[in-house]
Amino acid sequence: QETKRILQEASVIGRAFLYEILKRITDLKDTVDKSLSGLERLDFIRARTLQPDLEYIFKHALTQEVVYNGLLKKERQALHERIGLVIEQLFHDRLPEFYETLAYHYKQGQSLLKAVDYHTKAGEKSFKRYALDESHAYYKEAYDLLSNKIHKTKEDEKLLIDLIIKWVYPFSFRGDYMGLIDLLKRHE
Repeated sequence: QETKRILQEASVIGRAFLYEILKRITDLKDTVDKSLSGLERLDFIRARTLQPDLEYIFKHALTQEVVYNGLLKKERQALHERIGLVIEQLFHDRLPEFYETLAYHYKQGQSLLKAVDYHTKAGEKSFKRYALDESHAYYKEAYDLLSNKIHKTKEDEKLLIDLIIKWVYPFSFRGDYMGLIDLLKRHE
């Protein structure tokens, strides 16, 4: 049961997962090493990198997907939330590397405002690299999350306006002026 639980928690982190993140999110800290060794012997996972951080990967993506889908939705949400918090703590000095990952985990964890924040940051980061379609997709995801919120506060409205202002750049650089005009008219 403990090994199964470790495997489930690892599946929520992703196909490739850092040992340190798994160790911090699990309640079974004493059995992590033993469970991971057993899972390696059973050929479910393998060590991907040893330096600078120990990282494992599921041998088959299908295994990770099946294990992930075997968890209850509420359990997955709680784990995604914990993973986001651990990544913020563990990599606080180099967070920009993890904006996309944090956006994903907070979205899955139903932490709406953090998900919007990290999607916006991922959009800005992509825009700076001139990955315009990727940037546009992150802004759209943040916009969808925020605009679909049922009870919007004044702060949510301000956040939405700030998001739209930042989103103008990917729209214009992509040459999607009609899409931009439609967006602005909806929020006039």
